[in-house]
Amino acid sequence: MTFEDASDGFRFGAAVAEFAEILRDSMHVDDADLGLVQEVASDASSGSDKEVEFIGLVEKAKAMK
Repeated sequence: MTFEDASDGFRFGAAVAEFAEILRDSMHVDDADLGLVQEVASDASSGSDKEVEFIGLVEKAKAMK
């Protein structure tokens, strides 16, 4: 099974976790990419208000970098 084959909920959760690791400047995200976080979250989103709000936060973080 590949990451792309995982459920939308799993992939969205992974995007949230990656975003958290980026924000805390974790040693586990050497080549972190906010653009990829946004892409994964957008692709996996069901369109709920909370998911849309998260994607907006990622966009704002990208603009600040």
